[in-house]
Amino acid sequence: MKILSTLFLAIFLTIGIFAQNSASVSGLVLIDDHKPVEGAKVTLTNVLGQTLTTQTDSNGKYSFANVSAGKYQITANFSVTVNNQLSPRVAFNQIQLEQNQAITMDLNLELATVSNLRRSMPIRETVNI
Repeated sequence: MKILSTLFLAIFLTIGIFAQNSASVSGLVLIDDHKPVEGAKVTLTNVLGQTLTTQTDSNGKYSFANVSAGKYQITANFSVTVNNQLSPRVAFNQIQLEQNQAITMDLNLELATVSNLRRSMPIRETVNI
């Protein structure tokens, strides 16, 4: 019984340590006239190219929890139909997350053009291993 209690305590403390060292990012994805967008794809990409992806809810909200500290690019994508043609929209931003930090960042979708798609390319840095 004592071994089981010790094991439970060790697991509980480990979970607590990881939760304390994690960051989070949340916000809204908005389109024309600041209307929330349901179903937009939101991607968080670190400097190694690793990604986390989610979709906005019916209120345009997204959230990433338990994210490691570091530099990220956050991107939102959504397509709308305008005059019977598909019109892709994109929003992006670069963020630096610190341990235990909670960032709220709203993303405003813009018409996807070649120039803003180039700016939305994932960040890359040289990482020495």
